[in-house]
Amino acid sequence: PNVRLLEEPAKRYGVITFSGFGSQATMAQKSEELRTWLQGKKLTPIGAPIYASYDPPWTAPFLRRHEVWLALAAPAKP
Repeated sequence: PNVRLLEEPAKRYGVITFSGFGSQATMAQKSEELRTWLQGKKLTPIGAPIYASYDPPWTAPFLRRHEVWLALAAPAKP
């Protein structure tokens, strides 16, 4: 198989989890909800969202688990 493992430096992410259909429209809506929530907490999201879906397509929608991740800027040093 064509599998590669890459080592990356540690990062912080804000994550929102939801169930149901993981359509592009839903992912975009959840991305915006997460971005708004993070900004309300004085956290700065950076970069494009990462989408994660964990279940096969035949799983009942109410049992499906999805996540949207947004990387966070490093906190300002005092």
